[in-house]
Amino acid sequence: SWAPELSNAAYRKIGPLYWRVATVDEGNNVGAFTTARISAGRTMTVRLRGSLRRNATSRITVFVRGANRRALRGATVSVRGAGVRAHSKRTSRRGTATFRLRPTAKGSVTFTVRRSSYGDETKTLRVR
Repeated sequence: SWAPELSNAAYRKIGPLYWRVATVDEGNNVGAFTTARISAGRTMTVRLRGSLRRNATSRITVFVRGANRRALRGATVSVRGAGVRAHSKRTSRRGTATFRLRPTAKGSVTFTVRRSSYGDETKTLRVR
């Protein structure tokens, strides 16, 4: 009936979680428990280079590294917010993805990085 939201970064730092689940029928009889190990995924670090100004084209480079500090190839980087057209790219063998963005509104642009077996990371850049 309840489960924590595993998107919090703290869950990735504590290692695997163990979860126990049992069914309850209409007569409130508890069935056998099943136990599972839940892994929130390996960690990655994301760094942004560049700045954004409203109605000006800027170049933003996203650097993605694995826990071993090596470049993380093939991660999907999605961009959205502040009037930029939402799109995504994959990181190169050097762990980078470069975007040319022209925000048309003030606010912030969000970069979301995803890769299988890794926890998602999100970075935000303010538009001046």
